[in-house]
Amino acid sequence: MSGGTGYIKGFDGLRAISVLLVLGTHAGLYGMLPGGAFFTGRIWPMITGQAGVGVFFVLSGYLITTIILDDIAMKRFSIMTFYERRFRRILPAYVVVVLASMVPALLWMMPVELRDFGQSIFASSVFASNFFFLRETGYFATGTELRPLLHTWSLSVEEQFYVFFPLMLAGLAHLRWRWTALTIALITAFSLGLSELGCRHWPSANFYLLPFRAWELGIGALASIL
Repeated sequence: MSGGTGYIKGFDGLRAISVLLVLGTHAGLYGMLPGGAFFTGRIWPMITGQAGVGVFFVLSGYLITTIILDDIAMKRFSIMTFYERRFRRILPAYVVVVLASMVPALLWMMPVELRDFGQSIFASSVFASNFFFLRETGYFATGTELRPLLHTWSLSVEEQFYVFFPLMLAGLAHLRWRWTALTIALITAFSLGLSELGCRHWPSANFYLLPFRAWELGIGALASIL
């Protein structure tokens, strides 16, 4: 991500690691390692998948916070410009993924699976696929290979975060930076506590929904400010 002081070359490497963790989990590559039975069980995919997504969220929180605060400091921040940049960054890749998924879906899916696929396209297009997949299935459940847009749940979480976060930063801009850091720290701590509670009582919601995930983005935002 370019612009301001938000870009750090090492982040590209961390992003690559997070992506490889997730891809390796879904491709079953860890089963080829020694002791493959352990790597193909439920625990290891959950660890690697969670770690990959967690790294991605922390980096995203850091980069976006840095860019927004730079724009505010330079008195050039615009919420419309921010959202325009987001759409220009996301839309091309999203359209390619959807179109590439449509061909095998039309060729191989049964009618009920095709209907589910169409619903997932609509849900992901309005950044609500985390709600859709929460209702339909668990992320590590069997049969998820027939849901090629399942991974868009994390994109939906991120975009939901960006609905209110830039507005909050802009609203706090006239205060001292310590108050901004304290506000984000309180939100992060609340989300972390909610996540701890959620993993015990609402594991699926804890995985998919923003209130349980905001602490990861918040850690990145705090790192940017501090």
